[in-house]
Amino acid sequence: MHLTAFLAATLREDPSGSLPAGYRRLIRAGYLRPAATGVIWLPLGLRLVSRIGDRLTEALEARGWARVLAVPGIAPEPGGGAGGGAPAIGSPESTRLSPPPGLISLAESYKRLPLKAFQLAWRNQAPQAGDPFQSAVRLLLEAWAVADRPEVPAIGKELAASLGSALHPLGLDVVLAHLAPEPAAPIELCIGSGGSGSEMLGCSGCGFVARAGSISVAATSPDAEPLLPLERVATPGADSIPALCSLLDLPAERTAKAMLIAGQPPGEKRDQVLLILVRGDRDVSWHKISWASGWRKLRRATPEEVEATGAVPGFASPVGLAHPWILIDQAVANSHNLATGANQTGFHLLNTTCGRDYAPWRVADIAAAMAGDACPRCGAELHREMGCLLGVCSPLLPELGDHLGTFADRSGGAAPLAGVSLEVDLTTVVGALADRQADDRGLAWRPMVAPFPAQLIAMPSCEAQALDLHETLLQRGIEVLLDDREASAGVKLKDADLIGLPVRVVVSQKSIAAGGAEVTPRVAGGPRVVPLEAVSSEILRLLG
Repeated sequence: MHLTAFLAATLREDPSGSLPAGYRRLIRAGYLRPAATGVIWLPLGLRLVSRIGDRLTEALEARGWARVLAVPGIAPEPGGGAGGGAPAIGSPESTRLSPPPGLISLAESYKRLPLKAFQLAWRNQAPQAGDPFQSAVRLLLEAWAVADRPEVPAIGKELAASLGSALHPLGLDVVLAHLAPEPAAPIELCIGSGGSGSEMLGCSGCGFVARAGSISVAATSPDAEPLLPLERVATPGADSIPALCSLLDLPAERTAKAMLIAGQPPGEKRDQVLLILVRGDRDVSWHKISWASGWRKLRRATPEEVEATGAVPGFASPVGLAHPWILIDQAVANSHNLATGANQTGFHLLNTTCGRDYAPWRVADIAAAMAGDACPRCGAELHREMGCLLGVCSPLLPELGDHLGTFADRSGGAAPLAGVSLEVDLTTVVGALADRQADDRGLAWRPMVAPFPAQLIAMPSCEAQALDLHETLLQRGIEVLLDDREASAGVKLKDADLIGLPVRVVVSQKSIAAGGAEVTPRVAGGPRVVPLEAVSSEILRLLG
């Protein structure tokens, strides 16, 4: 390949602004170019992300997953993200990815199950907060399995683990974070970043890292404190947990805070209101709430919806409410004598206890983890750490409202289909790799990631020898990027550093006089002059 045909667009200066470091490197090296409508992927960038997609494709196909093309049947609904695209992966607004109808139509009998398919699809989708690749033009790996219900947990774990293993040799240590202890619970694929990304929780002991709202929190022991009588107290202006704690001189863990959320219960199209209760020192986890309740399209309830339940914003609680949907965090259920709202402005209740003062619809782990909690993998303390969410693997279950149809079981009867869906954002992967595989001179790709294994530079008056070498390398199965531009030696060498291919080959009058071409690894090692006929062997040696 000739660099002149690759729309070479390197920049002499680092792009200004607060863009993530890896994203700036990609722009400066000519992999992409920002535009008023988003970003244009230039040929080098397309080849880079396609190479990563090919690696994941190979990993899935080796495990029996079939690549399909399911567009436009699963195109994202507009309105969710920036520019009218879909919401970001893992956001509260995102929904589980349903299998394409054509795949479901093949699942008429148990003899065909499980059906496992995936595709690579470009989407207009919002980036996550702190994403190392800040563009709404994104390449996603989308996978689905259609199966019998008992097969779902094993399929989901195998799929997430397969992709985590495939990303490891590319340079990413992926952590699989399980949202809950249940076998079929959603799994998130996360990495620690150390720089760009969003705040997560990590473990120094074992390398675990995940979003706070996606980490299972260990259940507390039941409270042994004697039950105290319910007491109503005036709390003027205390419409928040900090204000309440200050007024009553209480620690936050001795309070319970209520939140009212609207959404759609399984099998319903009309929004209902769910009352959530967590301990005052914890934040709620929208992801856990969705999993524990099965509700979809969660959002904060409007003032009118809150009023209809009988609750009062800032002073809400389940006590005295005739409301069918009350979801309580496990820590609240195991605690006695908590202070919470009285459903009257300016008043709270002391000594409320779940079971005595109110009956929950369901008790579950719905609170976000926090620094100091035990690591779910090794038990050490978690600490704040920057990281990135790469993807989400979710179950598709009839009890969660995922009605995929039926199949003929072994007895000939109709059984409900279940399944698994997964989204991995390959543009986030590209940004994360560009953060890691670089130095002060530019990008420095690993051989398994690089769009080409080597860059061949033709110095002035040596174009003919470089072209001959380029042809020889192609004949030997080594596809290199030939810098055939009319530019100075300094510019070509500088751009080679920016582009970051694993090996640089320079054909110059000096190298020819010394016996051949100068071959230099990008990351470690100095230049070495080798005969032209031995360049291919030297490149393969350096690539390992």
